Amino acid sequence: MPCANREYNADWSSLPTLVLWMIKDKLDIFDNMCLIAVCRNWRYASIDYPRKQVVGDGMPWIMQESDDGNSCSYEFISVTRKKRFTINLPELSNSQVLFSKQGWILM
Repeated sequence: MPCANREYNADWSSLPTLVLWMIKDKLDIFDNMCLIAVCRNWRYASIDYPRKQVVGDGMPWIMQESDDGNSCSYEFISVTRKKRFTINLPELSNSQVLFSKQGWILM
Protein backbone atom coordinates (compact mmCIF):
# COMPACT_ATOMS: atom_id res chain seq x y z
CA MET A 1 0.00 0.00 0.00
CA PRO A 2 2.55 2.60 -0.99
CA CYS A 3 -0.16 5.02 -2.18
CA ALA A 4 -2.02 4.98 1.14
CA ASN A 5 0.75 6.91 2.89
CA ARG A 6 1.28 9.43 0.11
CA GLU A 7 -0.43 12.73 0.68
CA TYR A 8 -2.23 14.06 -2.38
CA ASN A 9 -2.76 17.83 -2.49
CA ALA A 10 -5.12 18.72 -5.28
CA ASP A 11 -7.03 21.92 -5.76
CA TRP A 12 -9.60 23.17 -8.24
CA SER A 13 -6.92 24.68 -10.49
CA SER A 14 -5.69 21.18 -11.34
CA LEU A 15 -9.07 20.11 -12.73
CA PRO A 16 -8.49 18.22 -16.01
CA THR A 17 -9.10 20.30 -19.12
CA LEU A 18 -11.66 17.88 -20.56
CA VAL A 19 -13.75 18.06 -17.39
CA LEU A 20 -13.53 21.85 -17.44
CA TRP A 21 -14.71 21.89 -21.06
CA MET A 22 -17.66 19.68 -20.13
CA ILE A 23 -18.60 22.20 -17.44
CA LYS A 24 -18.20 25.11 -19.91
CA ASP A 25 -20.65 23.40 -22.27
CA LYS A 26 -23.37 23.82 -19.64
CA LEU A 27 -22.68 27.46 -18.76
CA ASP A 28 -24.01 30.63 -20.30
CA ILE A 29 -21.71 33.37 -21.54
CA PHE A 30 -21.66 35.27 -18.23
CA ASP A 31 -20.87 32.20 -16.13
CA ASN A 32 -18.12 31.36 -18.63
CA MET A 33 -16.62 34.80 -18.07
CA CYS A 34 -16.58 34.11 -14.33
CA LEU A 35 -15.01 30.70 -14.91
CA ILE A 36 -12.17 32.25 -16.90
CA ALA A 37 -11.42 34.60 -14.00
CA VAL A 38 -10.99 31.80 -11.43
CA CYS A 39 -7.33 31.04 -12.08
CA ARG A 40 -4.60 31.00 -14.71
CA ASN A 41 -5.04 27.27 -15.51
CA TRP A 42 -8.75 27.68 -16.16
CA ARG A 43 -8.12 30.72 -18.36
CA TYR A 44 -5.58 28.81 -20.48
CA ALA A 45 -7.94 25.83 -20.71
CA SER A 46 -10.65 28.22 -21.90
CA ILE A 47 -8.38 29.59 -24.62
CA ASP A 48 -7.98 26.06 -26.01
CA TYR A 49 -11.71 25.32 -25.69
CA PRO A 50 -13.13 24.03 -28.99
CA ARG A 51 -15.80 26.55 -29.90
CA LYS A 52 -19.30 25.34 -30.61
CA GLN A 53 -22.21 27.26 -32.05
CA VAL A 54 -24.37 26.59 -29.01
CA VAL A 55 -23.35 28.14 -25.71
CA GLY A 56 -25.14 27.02 -22.57
CA ASP A 57 -28.66 25.79 -23.20
CA GLY A 58 -28.74 27.20 -26.75
CA MET A 59 -31.74 29.39 -26.07
CA PRO A 60 -31.58 33.05 -27.14
CA TRP A 61 -30.93 35.92 -24.78
CA ILE A 62 -32.79 39.23 -24.84
CA MET A 63 -30.64 42.36 -25.02
CA GLN A 64 -32.23 45.70 -24.16
CA GLU A 65 -31.22 49.10 -22.90
CA SER A 66 -31.36 49.34 -19.14
CA ASP A 67 -34.21 51.25 -17.51
CA ASP A 68 -31.88 53.01 -15.06
CA GLY A 69 -31.52 56.06 -17.32
CA ASN A 70 -27.90 55.29 -18.18
CA SER A 71 -27.68 55.09 -21.97
CA CYS A 72 -24.56 52.92 -21.73
CA SER A 73 -26.13 50.15 -19.64
CA TYR A 74 -27.65 47.09 -21.28
CA GLU A 75 -29.59 44.21 -19.79
CA PHE A 76 -29.08 40.66 -20.98
CA ILE A 77 -31.99 38.41 -20.02
CA SER A 78 -32.09 34.62 -20.18
CA VAL A 79 -35.71 33.54 -20.43
CA THR A 80 -35.02 29.86 -19.73
CA ARG A 81 -32.78 30.41 -16.68
CA LYS A 82 -34.64 33.50 -15.43
CA LYS A 83 -31.37 35.41 -15.05
CA ARG A 84 -30.76 39.08 -15.74
CA PHE A 85 -27.38 40.80 -16.07
CA THR A 86 -26.77 44.52 -16.44
CA ILE A 87 -23.52 45.52 -18.11
CA ASN A 88 -22.14 48.99 -18.71
CA LEU A 89 -21.02 49.17 -22.35
CA PRO A 90 -20.06 52.78 -23.18
CA GLU A 91 -18.60 51.67 -26.51
CA LEU A 92 -22.15 50.86 -27.66
CA SER A 93 -23.57 54.33 -26.96
CA ASN A 94 -25.27 55.84 -30.01
CA SER A 95 -25.32 52.46 -31.74
CA GLN A 96 -28.23 50.44 -33.02
CA VAL A 97 -28.72 46.70 -33.35
CA LEU A 98 -29.30 45.89 -37.02
CA PHE A 99 -29.26 42.09 -37.07
CA SER A 100 -28.33 39.07 -34.98
CA LYS A 101 -27.79 35.44 -35.87
CA GLN A 102 -26.02 32.47 -34.24
CA GLY A 103 -24.59 34.50 -31.37
CA TRP A 104 -23.42 37.44 -33.49
CA ILE A 105 -24.82 40.97 -33.32
CA LEU A 106 -24.46 43.46 -36.17
CA MET A 107 -24.51 47.01 -34.86
